[in-house]
Amino acid sequence: MLEPAPAGELARENIPTLRREFITAEHAERVRRAHLAMEHDGQHRVEGWLRILAEEVDIPLEDIPRRARFLNVVTERLALKRALPAEDGFTEAETDTLHFAVDAD
Repeated sequence: MLEPAPAGELARENIPTLRREFITAEHAERVRRAHLAMEHDGQHRVEGWLRILAEEVDIPLEDIPRRARFLNVVTERLALKRALPAEDGFTEAETDTLHFAVDAD
């Protein structure tokens, strides 16, 4: 899930853009629509992945939207963490965290 998310210097370069475009920007309708469209797309993708997993493990279909919201929060934080100083092997820690999040009830 995090493979396309940049790390290190590139991740740090994205932080001011995120802040400028979505956090400190006037919450005009254009900004609101753009952010909601990205959130909706992310939610839809994660729900699709969870539906595939649900065929292999015991994930109730009605629980998929809630789990997808949770996973999106986890991945947003992990993506932000990529901009911060980290120990080697962070990818392994990310994978472990994602596995834990997928298994969470």
